[in-house]
Order: sequence, then structure tokens, then C-alpha cells
Amino acid sequence: FNGLGGNTSSLAQKKQEPKPKLKKTGIFSPTKEIEATLFKKYYDRGDLPIAVNFQGAQRKITWKLEPELLDYHLYLPIFFEGLREKEQPYKFLAHEGTNELLERGGPK
Repeated sequence: FNGLGGNTSSLAQKKQEPKPKLKKTGIFSPTKEIEATLFKKYYDRGDLPIAVNFQGAQRKITWKLEPELLDYHLYLPIFFEGLREKEQPYKFLAHEGTNELLERGGPK
């Protein structure tokens, strides 16, 4: 009779190696504060030709200068950057101001 030389045999399945844990994406962690945009800085200084009109039930934009007379090469990029804002009234002003500039700008 020949033995197995001390080796054991088992019919049980081998244990699988543990799967590595996935790295957390941080999707639910608080977002980082964005630095102040040029839109916010210029509005706070009074350099943008807009204001909020609170007459009636809805807010509207009041232009201090007609949008057709503005320098679009200067103001349009500032308004587009303002679309990143999350605080009111900056968010409202940037959104409505960008829409009005694009609608009333014509071929500029």
C-alpha cells in the first residue's frame, strides 16, 4: 500500500480571494466652493448695466443701457461665466441677462 506522503485531499472548493474595495467617488460629499466669478465681482462693484426689477409678482431685469448698445466682446463672456453662480440674485441675473443678450444682440 502506497500512501499520499502526508498530503491531504479535499473535495471542498477553494476560497476565492477577496475582491479589492472600490475607491469612493465622493459624489455625495459637499462640493467645493467655486471662487468668485467676474460676473459677481462686476455686479457687486456696479460695473454691469443690469439690475433686478421687483415690480409685480415676477422678477425681471432692468437694463441701465440698452443691450443693443453694449460691447458684446466685453459683456457676453462675463455673463456666460456668471452661469456658474449658485447664489441669488447672481444666478438669476446671469441666466436672464445671457438670454436677453443673445436674443437682442442681432448679428453681433
